[in-house]
Amino acid sequence: IGCVNSEIGLRQPIEEIGLMLKKYPNVLFHSDITQAVSKTDIDLSNVDMASFSGHKLFCFKGIGGLIKKRNVKILPLINGGKSTTVYRSGTPQTELICSLSKAFDSFNNDYSYVSQCNLRPSCFIKEAGIQTEKGRVFYNSEYVNSQSSSSSNFSYKHKPVTPPTYKNINANATNGVTSWAIGDRLEHSKFGKGTVVGTIDKLIIVQFDDSQFGKRSLLGTHISIKKIDKED
Repeated sequence: IGCVNSEIGLRQPIEEIGLMLKKYPNVLFHSDITQAVSKTDIDLSNVDMASFSGHKLFCFKGIGGLIKKRNVKILPLINGGKSTTVYRSGTPQTELICSLSKAFDSFNNDYSYVSQCNLRPSCFIKEAGIQTEKGRVFYNSEYVNSQSSSSSNFSYKHKPVTPPTYKNINANATNGVTSWAIGDRLEHSKFGKGTVVGTIDKLIIVQFDDSQFGKRSLLGTHISIKKIDKED
């Protein structure tokens, strides 16, 4: 269960959920706390495992972490040491590990800057009186949303949308050419004239006269191509 939703900011009560799951000793509770770390207080007392990504807490991409209780046993997917298979556990990224540790050291448990991220749009909506019209706009809930995410729900009537019209297209249409040979001349509707310099099954390799288009591989039966006389 994700602690904070990355799109709508919904904060799940993982503390209460973990407490409820204590009644089931064979159930392990894991939570993704990526969007919550460094932005809000989290109590992991009743959470067996919690994972997070470093780039969401002032660290680099490519590093993350897993917090687990001591009694939770995890078997490695790949064992290191011997090169007896094509898979290896690899060498730990020491630099990224150190940077993640440094990121945690920078925390000061002051989340006031997070609430400021929402302050301006929230004030705008309220001052504009949009929120006073019931059922029109719902901005972040103070009770169930993390203030690190801005989310709003707009509800209004849409005008009927007329779907766009398209020309009838025959997906099975071809140019009628059944075979190509090296040296054949052709004309493409976009690339202009060119010469066949190779064939691979149904594909033809064409060297176009215009140097900006160069050499291209095309489907020999494509409707945009037509065969022309060699002297052209």
